[in-house]
Amino acid sequence: MWRLFLKYLDALEHDKATEAVLDGKKYTHILDQPYRWEAWAAPSTGSGQARRIDHNTAQTGDDLIAFVNQKLFPYLQGFKAKAKARP
Repeated sequence: MWRLFLKYLDALEHDKATEAVLDGKKYTHILDQPYRWEAWAAPSTGSGQARRIDHNTAQTGDDLIAFVNQKLFPYLQGFKAKAKARP
């Protein structure tokens, strides 16, 4: 379930960032770069339609489990407070 939430949040933030660019504003992401879906679940190469998952940097197996348990989950514990503090 938490994976669906993070994927949804990633899509929402991409939409908000695009809206901000179109409005000439700056968007501040809720999650820091290393904890965004695109950084750990689906790192990619290229941009636009040429974007493809980078299988050389994608974490799998024990590396992925260690990242989620030791870094991602502890980081997300502060998520609620950070989201409330946003302007």
